[in-house]
Amino acid sequence: MPYSDYPHGSIAARGEAIYQQQLREKVESKYKGKFLTIDIETGIYEIDADEVASSMRLLDKHPDAVMYCLRIGFPAAHRIGFKVKVGGVSQPHLSFEYREIQFAIKNLTTLNGEI
Repeated sequence: MPYSDYPHGSIAARGEAIYQQQLREKVESKYKGKFLTIDIETGIYEIDADEVASSMRLLDKHPDAVMYCLRIGFPAAHRIGFKVKVGGVSQPHLSFEYREIQFAIKNLTTLNGEI
């Protein structure tokens, strides 16, 4: 896969543009919650309830595909969530979209004085 030929962020930007401009209206109502994997060079895509399955089917058809994967109808493919106890009392679930976690980790400078 020739990912090194693409500047940082350009695969996601191209994949999102293809989805919004060409595919969203066709797939969102019928496949909401499923994973869509797009070859950003050809626009060919696969849909499946399992993101690995959609990616592998696309790679079977196009071994050199430059892939972008998203969860149809959701702002991010995955969520990371946890509960917090304060003074022995459980607080509501906190959840963060994967993109928020990536941003936080990328911009993290210190945690208790350590990186």
